[in-house]
Amino acid sequence: MQSMLIARKLPRSQEKLPQGLSGLLPAVTLSGNTQYNDRDLQFRGAAPMQAALRALIPTALTSLRRTAVSLSEWITYQQAKNQVSQAEAVFLQANQDLIVRVAQAYFDVLLAENNVTLAAAQKAAFAEQLAQAKRNFESAPPPSLTPMTRRLGTTSRIRRNRGAK
Repeated sequence: MQSMLIARKLPRSQEKLPQGLSGLLPAVTLSGNTQYNDRDLQFRGAAPMQAALRALIPTALTSLRRTAVSLSEWITYQQAKNQVSQAEAVFLQANQDLIVRVAQAYFDVLLAENNVTLAAAQKAAFAEQLAQAKRNFESAPPPSLTPMTRRLGTTSRIRRNRGAK
């Protein structure tokens, strides 16, 4: 989500560079005008005269403005370059973070799958050990005297022998 927001901000940040550069470039202005004159003239005198004057007068004006040295515009341009560099670095960092998060999620899924497989294998092994222990218990002959029982028997015989003497 955060990387999407950063990706949306990047073009806006990159637009600051042309805006900063525009203050350093010369400004050209072009303007135009058209004037139409329509005049009727009448002269009074011994011989009356009439004249008509119709004229279309186009005009064009071009101006070029170039500031010799503008320290504030230069500083603005340098700040814009720095802001663009910073925005691109933030964008690249967000992309790297996204790649790391996706890779971590992928490896977490693989680990979980391996844990499930391991648990199933352990369950099967425990079931096999239990079945083998049941088979051994059911088919084994009754155990003979255990070492503790043998010792108790030997001790009681020794007492009987001592008592008989």
